[in-house]
Amino acid sequence: MQKSPTCPKCNGQFIVQDGRLHKRPLLLNCGHTFCEACLQSMAKETRNHLSCPTCKTETPLSPGENSVKLLCQDRYMMGTVFQNNKSIFDIEMVKLKESTKMISQKKKNTENLCKECCQRQVTSHCKKCDCNLCMVCFSRVHSFSKYLQQHVAVPIEESSFLEISQMCKIHESRPIEYFCEDDELLICSRCVIQGNHKGHNISSIEDKNRHIIREMEPNLQVANLVFKKLKKIDKELETFVPDCQREVEPVLRDLRSHFLHLHGLLQVREQALEHRILQVSRGQLEPLEKLKAELDQEYKQLDLTIKSAHRIMNNNDEVIVNAKDILERLVHARDIPCIVELNEESVHTQRIVFKSAPLDTLLLQHGEISEAEQPRFRTFCYRDLPERFSMDDAESVFPSPPSTPQDGQSHQSETTSQTSQSDDVIIEEEQEVLLNAAGDQIAAMKVKSGPQTKLPDKPMFKAREFKQGQNENVIVTHINSPNKFVVQLKRDNSKLATMSHAIQRWCNSPQAKTQIVTEVDVDDYVLVLYSVDKQWYRGRIKHVIRHDPDDFSKTIVEVAYFDFGNVELVQVDRLRKMQSKFMKHPEFSIDCCLVNLVPRSKDANWSLDAVQTFAKMVDNKTMVLKVVQEENKIMMVDLSKPADEEILDDRPISVRDALVFLELANLESPYSLPEPGSSKLPNRNFLTPSPKEEGESYPVIVSYAGTPDNFYVQELGEEADYLATMMAHIQDTYTKQNKDTWQIIYPQIGMICVAQFSGDRLWYRAKVIELPGNRDVTVQYVDYGNTERVNVFNIRKILDSFLILPAQAVVCSLKDVEPLDTSTGWTNKELQYWSEKLTMQKFVMKVMATRPRLSVVLREAHVEDMYRSINIRMVEAGMARSVGNWSKPQTMKEIKTAVKEVVPRLSYTVGSGSFPEPC
Repeated sequence: MQKSPTCPKCNGQFIVQDGRLHKRPLLLNCGHTFCEACLQSMAKETRNHLSCPTCKTETPLSPGENSVKLLCQDRYMMGTVFQNNKSIFDIEMVKLKESTKMISQKKKNTENLCKECCQRQVTSHCKKCDCNLCMVCFSRVHSFSKYLQQHVAVPIEESSFLEISQMCKIHESRPIEYFCEDDELLICSRCVIQGNHKGHNISSIEDKNRHIIREMEPNLQVANLVFKKLKKIDKELETFVPDCQREVEPVLRDLRSHFLHLHGLLQVREQALEHRILQVSRGQLEPLEKLKAELDQEYKQLDLTIKSAHRIMNNNDEVIVNAKDILERLVHARDIPCIVELNEESVHTQRIVFKSAPLDTLLLQHGEISEAEQPRFRTFCYRDLPERFSMDDAESVFPSPPSTPQDGQSHQSETTSQTSQSDDVIIEEEQEVLLNAAGDQIAAMKVKSGPQTKLPDKPMFKAREFKQGQNENVIVTHINSPNKFVVQLKRDNSKLATMSHAIQRWCNSPQAKTQIVTEVDVDDYVLVLYSVDKQWYRGRIKHVIRHDPDDFSKTIVEVAYFDFGNVELVQVDRLRKMQSKFMKHPEFSIDCCLVNLVPRSKDANWSLDAVQTFAKMVDNKTMVLKVVQEENKIMMVDLSKPADEEILDDRPISVRDALVFLELANLESPYSLPEPGSSKLPNRNFLTPSPKEEGESYPVIVSYAGTPDNFYVQELGEEADYLATMMAHIQDTYTKQNKDTWQIIYPQIGMICVAQFSGDRLWYRAKVIELPGNRDVTVQYVDYGNTERVNVFNIRKILDSFLILPAQAVVCSLKDVEPLDTSTGWTNKELQYWSEKLTMQKFVMKVMATRPRLSVVLREAHVEDMYRSINIRMVEAGMARSVGNWSKPQTMKEIKTAVKEVVPRLSYTVGSGSFPEPC
């Protein structure tokens, strides 16, 4: 979603909905746009002109109070606000991908449909019938006779390339047995004796195939390498697509900014240039899609060719008649592009550029879109492979001898988007494992079971350096407490995933079986098989717990997984020697502590509730880490929940502040350190209802009775109908989402939100008005007026889409009415009568005064005259005391003679069915 355009002066969003004209975008003579409210404020100072805050150009104003309202509306801006949805680029990208996918699928389906039903994909081939069918049609067609039932269904993959013995095309009753070297044709024995091939250089198919098999073996090895490359090239090509989007989006932003100032006639040209940008982008993406489709086809054909070649080389008794074709396909593998490289020139070249022309040219030809001529990528086949590339990282079907740790052999691991490590947060007790009295001596022992070659020196990783105030996106991987936890940087995810994949591949290879650990020592770096997910990780031996002199493989050591922070007791048989190629990256874990935070308990130990709540806040979520300082190689930090992109002007929420609010932790000292993550309240609020005019009448429904001095009403009409629709959307949005989505972990007074009402468990728009403690907040439901104390876990952030409608509840007081005893206030009996008469009932409300709150007279919708108003009925029932004419009961004689002078009629008349049902 694009952010809605805002006024450059007040940074408030433009609003084009009827009824809120003060936020309309209005144009000045210089072409700059501001909201009506800002221009009204400026006009009060200058009166006869407006000075543009951006360029200082003066715009004259017409005389009169409505001079600002007469300014031209920026229709281009209003259209932009109205159409504030997905960017054109995103929409076109979706259309392009769907179109490409449909064309590719349609082509694939057309070529591989069953010849019988023409609906399902072919899966089987019948050699006798020489046709490709789906399995359903194969069974049905061959069930008509016993002869057809003898036909065998051959999987379509096996029948594509490999051709087993067939009959001679000239002598159809004779099998093919020979090969004519002169004519390069397959022939039968009768062709040799009687046919046109008599006297030619003839060889048997067996002899011909033996010669081909000798040439096939080296080509098969190359084909396997190319096959491995083709399996990975699809992912490499995918990496170029985000680059296109990253280049196009800023160009589109610049283009829109330029045309926003010109608007008017230039809108036509802007639309044309946007289409040109998309055309250029599509032209860059189409070669990628086309290349991917072609290489996918080569991949499938090469797969079948390799299978066929393996079958030929098995030396069975089958007579192969197309072995030469198989060889040619293997040789063709050398010419298949299987390497992709990003052109260095294209990296520093801006792909798409918007160029503006002088305004004295024709407006309809203003600007142009250009693109770099240098291609984005290049492909290489095996024959033309540059020296900087190597095919060695693709596993060959003929493995090379295992290497030793001393050889220093470089290893180029393949790129992958998946990682074998688990992202789950691990929580362990605050106390570490305690050893027995001899534990220190055991931990320091060096256990040997035979000679072993170690890495020359125990590598020491270079410590990461962070600047004070630096922000990083992180994932919490291990937790002891809020004062002791481990994080990984999000920007290291790709490196960690690549290294993890390479470790799994090496540890599961035959070479790893020769690298069993035969000697252990404290601080040794090893590869460890984790017991939970059965994956291999980097580890460091912390202690030797138990040495088994009879069977060294059963020796138990304590290992720290230094990329994630957790520790585990393992047997030596789950260890492998660390390889130098896996030590190129430093430790991916960072030890952290929430700054200036201490446990709430007096014994200075963190409670289980505090640790679990902290884990819940950070589990499997990207957090924002702010560095405060470093102490003893531990980063003193503050963690924050990132701002929500779906909520305008959202702010990161400090986990530290949330733990203090939940009464699970205390600040060590409010003055010892500056607040590193103090979360300022976002400048968000509900729109105010339309003001009510004194003397006017309105149809309303009482949403919250409260007291006669303080009750709330909703005005009936279009906004009430919209509220009913919006409430349905709110329930659908917040009921279906995960309970942690849009969670508010640190509420503040004045914060707007949605809250779950305890009476019906539905979600309503609300505002925090009090923080009573004990993890509770007091909220007011802004569309109804009632308040409630709710748990903090029952409130959520409110999305911008639910802020369009102003708060519907309007506070009122009953005119000329007060309690019978003003010293004690309203009694329970009086309030019960009041609530029964008013709650969710429709009335006609006449406004008698507007300050400090609306002072009103209420009458029921079916009662025309004001002498039957609620104000009077409260006094007549003995539930209130009259203090003015609007609540004074009168006799019928007084009413008939003086009703027009004393108790005027309401000007608002009600017809049948004029009140819509409340939401």
